[in-house]
Amino acid sequence: MLSAPDPGPQGPAVWGAPPSPNGGKPPWPIGPVSGLIAVKPSAPSGKEPPMPRPLRVLVVEDSDLYREVLRAELAMICPDLEIREAETLAASRAVLAGWVPDVAILDARLPDGTGLDLVTEVRARNPGACVLVCTAYGAEEYRERAVGCGADRCVGKDAMGPEPLREIFGMARAEPRI
Repeated sequence: MLSAPDPGPQGPAVWGAPPSPNGGKPPWPIGPVSGLIAVKPSAPSGKEPPMPRPLRVLVVEDSDLYREVLRAELAMICPDLEIREAETLAASRAVLAGWVPDVAILDARLPDGTGLDLVTEVRARNPGACVLVCTAYGAEEYRERAVGCGADRCVGKDAMGPEPLREIFGMARAEPRI
């Protein structure tokens, strides 16, 4: 069993700290000590800038496998995300009723509608949201429809990968999130 080191004449010892050539005093200023951990004094309240919250990402995809792949890619690109998922248009509307995404990744074809139906709903909840529609359709006219509905980008599922996600996250990070 480990026991705390003897405080000795210099005061309490710090676990793992190398001997100090400064007579036991650290060469840097420290604030109040809580136990054996030095705590940096905080700035007076009201002076600290608010911390931005994590990006909120809505993933609407009916394929379990594709959702899993998206989740893994999202975690690699940006591990600090708040992700909500839905498999249908109805389920995504239920999510949107109580939560506002910064980024929406929408499947073009869902069992009860299309991702295009959601673009305007996402924009109504957050006009600055970044919307990416994923499609298995190769037709350029479908992509034009997605962008015409307000999507920032429409990508074929065969071309989906880190680059379109990074682009959308870059756009989303440019928007303030407090």
